[in-house]
Amino acid sequence: MTTMKDHLQHGGEAARSDALSKIRGNVVAMAMESELSSRAVQEALKVANRQTQTDLSLELTGHIAEVALSLHGNHVLQRVIEVLPATKTHFIAEELMARAKEVAHNVFGCRIFCRLLEQSSTLAATQELITKVMKDAEELVQHQFGRFVAQAILEHGCDSQRRSLAHALRHRIMDMAQHRNASHVIEKALIYCAPTERRALAIDLLQQGSTEESGIELLARTQYGGFVVKALLNLGNDIEIEARRQLMDLSQRCADLKASKETRFVERLLKELSYLPDDEEKLPMAETRRGVRGRRGS
Repeated sequence: MTTMKDHLQHGGEAARSDALSKIRGNVVAMAMESELSSRAVQEALKVANRQTQTDLSLELTGHIAEVALSLHGNHVLQRVIEVLPATKTHFIAEELMARAKEVAHNVFGCRIFCRLLEQSSTLAATQELITKVMKDAEELVQHQFGRFVAQAILEHGCDSQRRSLAHALRHRIMDMAQHRNASHVIEKALIYCAPTERRALAIDLLQQGSTEESGIELLARTQYGGFVVKALLNLGNDIEIEARRQLMDLSQRCADLKASKETRFVERLLKELSYLPDDEEKLPMAETRRGVRGRRGS
């Protein structure tokens, strides 16, 4: 297979034609068989003319979900989406409809959703597929691989899809912001959603606290919530002002917090944002004090 790929990359017209003839009729098998055979098909799709690209791609018809879930096959399907005009990739989205959730939640399959959103987000078939997978948006954003699809929707999808995701995130906003996967989606939402949705998300987060604990403190107590705090600071205006006010209050009360794993996350975030001196800054003062005590004892 290495020779076949070399012929496609560097061979003359005759060598390239011979390699393409061996791939024709075998695209599905070669896509999933091995890394070498998959790379050969990917190269064929890259160097072939438009008609041959289309012919090779259509061989995947009836096997789209299977190829999407394949360790090696998903790379071939990604290449198909990259090389074909967006209007010619509708058969991929249409065939994924029957297994949309399964593919979107798969380590390899989620990549296909991301490529479709990047290349053909306005295509009717892609929008229909995304609408289907977003029927359980809360599950999608919390899933280990589904969250990559949600992030791609926020970056490349349409406004109505962004609004739907923002609504799902606001349903349990603090739980989402502290979640290992959903927190990344909130970060993207605070960048790509419309200003009204970004503001609503931010206000929800900042107002989640109580007289004892601010919204920022609740976020700072978890590893993933800390990333959301940083995203809030990038919004500027009154949102940033309120977030920084809560951070300042938290830094002044930090010494009174009961030592715990959560406290370590709080201290780490405050140091990163320069609301507390880090350990290296404290070291010279501590050494100076030890030196003074040493001289007094001599």
